Amino acid sequence: MHSNEIRQLLDEFSSHVDQLQAVLAAEKRALVDRDVATLESTTEAKQQTCEALSNPSFNAPLKAAIESLEDQATRAGYLQRYDSILTALQQARDSNLVNGKLLARSQNSVREILNLLSGRRQDGLYSQSGQPKGDADGGGKSIAEA
Repeated sequence: MHSNEIRQLLDEFSSHVDQLQAVLAAEKRALVDRDVATLESTTEAKQQTCEALSNPSFNAPLKAAIESLEDQATRAGYLQRYDSILTALQQARDSNLVNGKLLARSQNSVREILNLLSGRRQDGLYSQSGQPKGDADGGGKSIAEA
């Protein structure tokens, strides 16, 4: 692989990682703002970007091609750029994990609200003796019944 081809692959790889980071930032804003429309579009964009990043040329073959370059300065520069792209990809992975935790927390909140509104028992609502908490004072009724 020639130096120009490697540079083009690095540019493409970097562009996809940048896109992923931007999509993840938009996804986080949508999760915090509970913006369902934006969340749907970011989910689709994230999937497309991840599919583009799954190009096998971005992995070992690219690094091997860089390492095979004869010009030491070019090789060192490309390896540094490749490593910085991998670092950015790791940061994107971390952002995705944070977004997943935000989504899980939001789902739990909605589930808890629905349980309260429907009067269903939740874990942790029982005393150590096994009796439902709040039955003595009428706390076991749903909000709709009260």
